[in-house]
Amino acid sequence: MIAENSRIAHAFVADSKATKQKQIGKALQHHGKATRQELALMTGIAINVICPRVVELAERGLIEHIGNVGSPPRGVLALTEKGRAWLGGGK
Repeated sequence: MIAENSRIAHAFVADSKATKQKQIGKALQHHGKATRQELALMTGIAINVICPRVVELAERGLIEHIGNVGSPPRGVLALTEKGRAWLGGGK
């Protein structure tokens, strides 16, 4: 029973991560580029959840850092070509 509950919980967390990654990707697809703070506002996902999802997406080559804005500087993110293909948007 414990092993089954653990498997179910793991599947739920993995699904939740994937859903949030897609939400971030779709926000970038729609807006072109955004900071982490802007992504949090656009998606309604808490900033402490956005940051690790951004790292995961960057590690997979789906998004990239394209510059900085503001002071103190905030990183600006955008989809890569691979990221656009992942979302079904092509180029």
